[in-house]
Amino acid sequence: MRRDRDPREASRIVARRSSGLLTTFSFRGIWRIPAALLFAVLVAGCGYFTLGKYRGIEWTPGDEAYYLLKDVLLSAGSSLHPRKSFDHTMQDSVVASFITKDEKFHYVTKTIWKDPSGLEFRTIRQTHKLQEEKEESVERPKDGIRRIHSLSTKELFAHKPGLWTVEIYIDDKLARRLNFSVF
Repeated sequence: MRRDRDPREASRIVARRSSGLLTTFSFRGIWRIPAALLFAVLVAGCGYFTLGKYRGIEWTPGDEAYYLLKDVLLSAGSSLHPRKSFDHTMQDSVVASFITKDEKFHYVTKTIWKDPSGLEFRTIRQTHKLQEEKEESVERPKDGIRRIHSLSTKELFAHKPGLWTVEIYIDDKLARRLNFSVF
């Protein structure tokens, strides 16, 4: 600002400049923000915002090598709906279903079924050889083959009703211990 101008003139210039700043930021274009969000939802779909299948945090004891399995659950049959309790008059079997994380060419899966008093009731052991499975034309899904070990609920109930335990081993390492009740 030059010195030969009137001081009142200088205040008018500052007022004009500051009011010009207010007019450059107007609310005329504010409608563009919701329109852009709506466009993103319509183009990407609601699947754009999903986090996927959420099961929560699963706590395991320190002696379990939980990292050996991708997925593990107990179900009453082939439908693979997880259950924690089994009625021997309604469900025919208890199915321990699991997918190993890194399938080797040769590995052994074992489940030990323990009764409510903690005694071993039955052991199921299977040897898996990927080369033989390929020769038998076993279809291999992308996320791995689901391994299944099962026992009859009537047999478990006849032995002893109550809280049972199944321990899943991969190559003699305890992967998971699951509890379920038979009544």
